[in-house]
This record gives sequence, C-alpha cells and structure tokens, in this order.
Amino acid sequence: MHKAVDAARRGEFDRAVNYIKEAQEYVDVVARALDCTFVQLCDFTKRYPDGTWLHNGAYCGAFISNSTAKPFIGMAFKGTNSTRELVTDLDWTPLKPDQPGVAFDSKTHRGFYLGLFGRYKNASGGPDVPFELMIKQLDLVYNEHQRSVLHFTGYSLGGAYCTLTYGEFLRRTLRYTFGDMYSLAAPRVCELPFATEVFNRTKPGNGKYIFRIVYRKDPVPTVPPRTKSQLGQYRFTHVDGGWQLFPSEGPKVMRSERPPNNPVDPESIPSSIWNITDHKVQNYYEGWQRTPHS
Repeated sequence: MHKAVDAARRGEFDRAVNYIKEAQEYVDVVARALDCTFVQLCDFTKRYPDGTWLHNGAYCGAFISNSTAKPFIGMAFKGTNSTRELVTDLDWTPLKPDQPGVAFDSKTHRGFYLGLFGRYKNASGGPDVPFELMIKQLDLVYNEHQRSVLHFTGYSLGGAYCTLTYGEFLRRTLRYTFGDMYSLAAPRVCELPFATEVFNRTKPGNGKYIFRIVYRKDPVPTVPPRTKSQLGQYRFTHVDGGWQLFPSEGPKVMRSERPPNNPVDPESIPSSIWNITDHKVQNYYEGWQRTPHS
C-alpha cells in the first residue's frame, strides 16, 4: 500500500492501481489459507482526525469462514508500519472520551482513541468515525452470516485497537453473537475503569474469553507509561487474560494488573532495545504454534 501511495503522488496511477491489487492479493492468499473470504471493514490509514494531521486511523478487515459446521467471522486490525502510525502509538496522553459511555468513560490512550473514535472529514465535508463505519460494514456482512460467531484479533497497534473494540462490543447492546479476543503484543490502552468493566463482562462461564498474548520480554506491552517513575501519575492498566509465550516451554499465565496488584513496570530504555526482537510477529506466530491450544 505504501508503494501505491508513493506511485500515486508521482502521478503513476496505473502503477498505483497495480500495487493496490498486489496488496489485496496478499490478503486474499492468507484468507484462502484459512478457508475464509476477506472483506475490508474500514481503512483510515491515509486519513487524519480532526485536531491533528500527524495521526491516522484504524484499518480493520473481516475474515469470513467458509465453513458451515463452525461458522465464524474474525475481525482483524492491522499493526504499525508507517510514521503516522508510530506517532499514533506514541501519543499516549490520557484522554477522557468526548462521546458519553465510550470505553466505559475511562481515560484512554489518546492516539488509539482518535484512531477508532476520532472524527475524519469525508469527501462531502461531513465526519466519518472509524468505529461507526466499521459497524455499518459489519452489519452488511453479518446480514448474510448470522450464524457466525465474531472473534477479534490484532497485533501491536492492531492489538490496541482490538482491545478497545472488544470493550466497546461488550459495553454496547449489539445484535452480533461474539466470543473471544486474541490480542498480540498490545500496549496498554486505558486506565483501570476500562480494565475492570471488561473483567466483569468476561468472567468464566459467560462464553467470552480474553487472550492477551505477550512473547517473552517484549517491551511494548509494558507501556504506557514510558518509565517506572510515571506509574503513580498515569494509571494505565492492561485487561486481564494475559499469557506469556516462550520459545522452549509452555505458556504461562500473567498476573492481573488490577488491584491489589500493580501494572508491570515499563522496561528501561536499554532493556527495551535489547528485548525489542521479542516484538517480532514471527516470534509470536511460532510461539503460538507451540502452545497446546494451537
């Protein structure tokens, strides 16, 4: 997609179209390998929300199972691969939602909130909200697959969007049948009220489970905040369901970050640099494949 944008900026529109087709082909290859059909739900990666032109918004697609025995729809969010997405990642100033009820009225990571719930001008000058557009597109898909169970996943930035989205699905009264969330390498997204409300709605026995996956010493899930000294001021808290993967042993349950516990300390800069290879998506894939439930 980046090649397509660059080509379009140079006026090479035919080449840009070819790059877009290639990108879609890669997604379709993955979908076929999963025996699924892929449908894009929203793409705000080249747009910016009101109030800032440095950020961008979420990309989400649906992998629709072709199975009639156990039909499902997997909602997947894309991770970071552009400068503007990096800016979105780094803008972790706590933000109170401007829409009542969203994220259970908990303070959220500003970049992630704007990526899902910010307002983006469309061609007619009106506002588009990524989450609302995603729901509209999902409605069209779900109308033809009403026996399907929705599941949610995302890696890194995508894991953050996935977590916020799952919380919003738990909060709202929606007509979908939905089940589990699988976030991988996700940073923290909200403060304690959000984590508590999600916990209350995913207790054992209700058919909804969270798998918040961390590979070894990946430093990304230890932020925000950026330093240990900031933990008292910024009360970001992970949702429960943490599982830590290792290369040569089974997964281990991670302790809750809700009281009476505290959030895991952010990694120091030297440790983050040393352990950043644990953030690689291939490590997560290989670690996941070695787990008993894979």
